[in-house]
Amino acid sequence: MLALDDEEAADAALADVPAKIIDSPEVAGARAALELKKEGRQAAQAMEGIRARLDANPEDYDARCELATALNAAGQREEAAGELLHIIKADREWKDGAARQQLLRFFEAWGNEDPATLLSRRRLSSLLFS
Repeated sequence: MLALDDEEAADAALADVPAKIIDSPEVAGARAALELKKEGRQAAQAMEGIRARLDANPEDYDARCELATALNAAGQREEAAGELLHIIKADREWKDGAARQQLLRFFEAWGNEDPATLLSRRRLSSLLFS
């Protein structure tokens, strides 16, 4: 339903998920993907302004995080993860780890076997444990 840009139908389907599977990884991933799609649509509308903010200040982490959300919504997963990894590398504790938390939401939405998840998890581990 998300691939067809039918957010209403996706919302309705998630509302009808039986209680005994509501916490399954697949349902959690679908829920995260829907939330990210909504956030990404909003960020994509502001893309020009976000890029202007980053041109003026490359360390505007709020703008960089918004850019990551917009890139994710556009299907540019590795680029989206790269923006968040940039923040984590520069300041792991920015906004109580907000970049890492957003990256983990991406992983949940993309699924554990997605190539972008696998690559980005390795890059995150390298940053955190180096």
